[in-house]
Parts: sequence; C-alpha cells; structure tokens
Amino acid sequence: MDASLYFRLRDRIDDAASLEELAAIEAEIDSTQPHVMERRALERRVNRREQALSGATM
Repeated sequence: MDASLYFRLRDRIDDAASLEELAAIEAEIDSTQPHVMERRALERRVNRREQALSGATM
C-alpha cells in the first residue's frame, strides 16, 4: 500500500463521525488489500474509533 494512502485512511478513521462512515472506510481498506502489518494497524485504529463512537451514542 502506498504510504500516502495509508496515512489518509488512518486520518479518515480518526475523523469518522458515524459508524456508517467507519464501515465505508473499512470496506475501502478491504478493497486496497494492504500489507498484513498495515491491515492490523488500521484494524486496531478502526476498533478504537468504533468503541469511541459506540460509547458516544449510549
């Protein structure tokens, strides 16, 4: 994966305002087929953002 794409995805994850937006970003991550290390790092970031968004809506 191109480094600039990785960092753009990372920033978009952090800026996601809803779970729906986060799901769309996850689909985009899947379509880019990142390296396993990049995928793990992005998945961890997605999980943290998902928890934050879920906690904010409760």
